[in-house]
Amino acid sequence: MREELELRRSDSINDKLIRLTVEGLSAERISAELDGIMPPAKVRLRVDELLKETDWLNNAQQEVALIRVMRRNLSQLQAFLEDGIDGDAMKISLSYIESILKRMDKQQEGTQAKLDEYNANVGRLIGRVVDQALTYMKGALRQQVDGDEWDVLVRDALRAARIEIEKHQRVDPS
Repeated sequence: MREELELRRSDSINDKLIRLTVEGLSAERISAELDGIMPPAKVRLRVDELLKETDWLNNAQQEVALIRVMRRNLSQLQAFLEDGIDGDAMKISLSYIESILKRMDKQQEGTQAKLDEYNANVGRLIGRVVDQALTYMKGALRQQVDGDEWDVLVRDALRAARIEIEKHQRVDPS
């Protein structure tokens, strides 16, 4: 257990509280693991507070946070293996973490593909709605605005809209 505590020495007290709770330890045991710096009653209260604080995180943010923690732990485990520490349990942990990360990466790719498809569909719908609105406006204003002048104004407006949309589009790093 001491090696595990050494491995996680960089964790904050809040990180340790959450990790030990997730591992299924009682508040009394967590208090003991923290060398008694926090009584069991305070452990229970603080864990409840921490769990409530994360309500503002959406699923995607929680997933990103989890991946970051797992990647950090993975690199720490790899460093321990390189230092020659008995590695059977660590090798199993590394294998487990790597398989979870691969699954999460695939899931994230699928989620991104669905999001891209959704955004494309929304873009097409917005395009149709704008086209219908402009067609209506052209008909309604045909007495006040020349048709050729209208077409020039629409092209300019759509060019400006395209430039604005491109400012907000996801940039693909590849």
